[in-house]
Amino acid sequence: SSIWVARDGENMIVSSALCAYSIGPEEAASACAGLGSGDVLLVQGNLAAGPTLAAALTARSAGATTILNTAPIQRDMAAWLGSFNVVITNAVEAAELTGLDCNAAVTALQCATAGVAIATMGAKGALFADSTGTTLLPAPDVDVVDASGAGDVMVGTLAGLVVQGFSLKQAAMIAVAAASLSVTRIGTSPSFPSAAELTELVNPDALAR
Repeated sequence: SSIWVARDGENMIVSSALCAYSIGPEEAASACAGLGSGDVLLVQGNLAAGPTLAAALTARSAGATTILNTAPIQRDMAAWLGSFNVVITNAVEAAELTGLDCNAAVTALQCATAGVAIATMGAKGALFADSTGTTLLPAPDVDVVDASGAGDVMVGTLAGLVVQGFSLKQAAMIAVAAASLSVTRIGTSPSFPSAAELTELVNPDALAR
């Protein structure tokens, strides 16, 4: 994908999906055959529905946690939600999937997964919904330079922390802070927090600041 920035500051992502669409259900399932309890499968909207759902079914059957990030969004993605333990979306995608505003949408997405739904809202942070209700996870107040890649930082950080044993809510709180740090820098990969920075964010005292 190539990331461009529109005149109003919003990201425009131009993707070439043909290579990803060459992957079939059997290949996707085979790639997940070695997963088990304690593992995490994270997928986005880059693959077709068949291989995406085959991967999710294989991973869930083996006891792995399955996470769907709804970027880039696809028309039939709402039908995928029940195959995942966690769905992570942004406010625009949440509205497209449900036809509701962000607060109502994250609740509807949580019901569809029967697990956890997270809707990111940029500078406002993220909404986290599970079976106990919805919680706002506020973002730190930072000077935004470039939002490119912030969603990837959020999702990747969350998945990595879950593998390390953090709860989904703990991981989401830290991931919001990591994404907020990334937008203070120019670029996509160059803006990603370092291992040392992530270690500091994991510190509860750092989260409280």
